[in-house]
Amino acid sequence: MILARNLSYTILKFGLNPTTFFLKIKYQDFLRQKYRITIDRLFNEKFFKILIADIFDKIDIYKAHKIIYIGISVSNFMEYKQKSFNILTYEEDRKFGKLGNCMQTLRDKYGIDIVKNACEI
Repeated sequence: MILARNLSYTILKFGLNPTTFFLKIKYQDFLRQKYRITIDRLFNEKFFKILIADIFDKIDIYKAHKIIYIGISVSNFMEYKQKSFNILTYEEDRKFGKLGNCMQTLRDKYGIDIVKNACEI
């Protein structure tokens, strides 16, 4: 979650809206798992953290092996007016986008670790 928070901070700082999300896991025994998904939604930190946690739960099939690498990347950035978004989640995404902007202001002023989720403590 810390990696997702840091990447989310950077994405929001540059005002980007990614649509493709990628997670890669490498294990100690040279095993690898990766997953890519494309979703046309407004970006916000809550959505991103939930998505990454869901993807991680889905692809971490080697529970007994030690993880040595976790990589998260985003791509296919789009303009906010370039595509139509999901009408069912648009209002929720806008609401959490406003919350994210407020958290972004706090993090710019006091540092990225000023606001954390309970699972990060």
